[in-house]
Amino acid sequence: MRLHATRLTGTLACLLCICVIISPESFQAIGSEHDPASTYRYLYSLKRLGLGTSPSDTKCTYDSLTRYSFLPERESLCHDLTCLTSSLYFRIFKVDLSKACPFWGGTAATCTKPDCSVLVCDPELIPAVWRRDESQVLQTEQTRTFPVADYPRGEQEATLGRVERPRGSQALPPFFSPYALEDESAWTAPDSDELSEYVDLALNPEGFTGYQGQHIWDAVYRENCFRPLPCLSGDAAGSVAEQLLRQGSVSTLAPVRPAGCREERVFYRCISGIHASINAHIARRYLFGRNRWGYNTRLYRERLRYYPERIENLYFVYALALRAMNQAAPLLLQRSDYWTGNETEDMQTKELLERVLENPLIRGTVPDCAVPFAENEMFRGCCADCLVQFRAHFRNISKIMDCVGCEKCRLWGKLQFLGLGTAFKILFAESLSSVSTRRLEMRITRNEVVALVNLLKNLCLSIRSIHEMEWMIVQETKKQRLWLCFAAAILCGLGSMLLRHFAGEILAYRGLVHRSASAMRRKRN
Repeated sequence: MRLHATRLTGTLACLLCICVIISPESFQAIGSEHDPASTYRYLYSLKRLGLGTSPSDTKCTYDSLTRYSFLPERESLCHDLTCLTSSLYFRIFKVDLSKACPFWGGTAATCTKPDCSVLVCDPELIPAVWRRDESQVLQTEQTRTFPVADYPRGEQEATLGRVERPRGSQALPPFFSPYALEDESAWTAPDSDELSEYVDLALNPEGFTGYQGQHIWDAVYRENCFRPLPCLSGDAAGSVAEQLLRQGSVSTLAPVRPAGCREERVFYRCISGIHASINAHIARRYLFGRNRWGYNTRLYRERLRYYPERIENLYFVYALALRAMNQAAPLLLQRSDYWTGNETEDMQTKELLERVLENPLIRGTVPDCAVPFAENEMFRGCCADCLVQFRAHFRNISKIMDCVGCEKCRLWGKLQFLGLGTAFKILFAESLSSVSTRRLEMRITRNEVVALVNLLKNLCLSIRSIHEMEWMIVQETKKQRLWLCFAAAILCGLGSMLLRHFAGEILAYRGLVHRSASAMRRKRN
């Protein structure tokens, strides 16, 4: 009996371990652990995310967008974009970080953490041709100047880590200033050329800084609501923002799938996609301690994983940016200012740009992703007059970026919204064919080209980071199951020992009883 009980408990322990380890999820994870860029890994993470077949309002599938963006690893679009944005031409961005906040009475929340500061370039190291050409373009396009605040750049208070923000009635702007008539053709608020500085994006990577900018996103989502459009009626006339407010989760990227005008839906899905991308970068590059950066899968779960619609919006704005690159490809190839003074690097930059533009996703040669975003379906019929309102709201949001108190966050916010504005500018131009190539090239500045390419790269990296963190969750789950199996085996072993002990005691007791009964029978005889 003792031997039988031991074998039975051992068998049960082995069966329990097998059930824990060889679960469907753990079994599917086996075989891809040493190949992080495998097709299986991305497709499996897509299945786990439960996104469906394709993002709504696009003409691409998730499979195509993922497969042609990341595979094969060394020849993928994401890899080429990373290499391209590492070149001098595409990593130097000109920005005015001292512009006054036009809202909240001209004050903005100020982050005093060291990670919030931005390292600027020495102007003497910038090619002179950039300064001369951009100055000429900006003089012909800018019609307004903006006041400059006394912004203490480079100065740090004694109490590092404190975030100052407006209080009381100034917690959120009650309204935004009316859209200026002279700026109707611009998608973003221009920076002052005299006050702008050159920034090396490679020295100021996007990531966690500790700045709490939720009031900025509250302003973006709450204050830029489209008015009811004449092409809508009844329940559909309610704006997307109003529906988000009713859901009570605007500031946390609520689902953007309301019924209503396509233009308004596209607008808010783009904003939500940029917000999701920023959250992905924060989770991808999170500071856990002193100089210890890494992935924060817990933050990823809280801000993205549990909300598939946010990841869908990220894919949506990525598809829109791909379409903008497709439309701008002839102009980008014909530009003649890819010059930094280093002939070898300039040639490599031009070759990398050509390779990026030759990617099937950008060329439009992928069968089920030939046109990622159908811009010709926008602003048609009774919504033809929505373009002015669409552009005005987006420009208003670009002004809100000047209220971000963290310099690094402001830098990347202004760059990505300038890149998205450039994409809108390309896609929604009334008639590209009627404008000469040279004139349109002059309308798209070097800064806009840099912003568009970096936006596409950031969106691509955000999507890749989501797949990487999803895979990390799979591995974490596998480790947890292994620990559970180990604990179960220990418990089974202890149970087996206890069972053997009690079995022995029972057998000993039975032997004692048997001997006692035999002794009593012998006495009677």
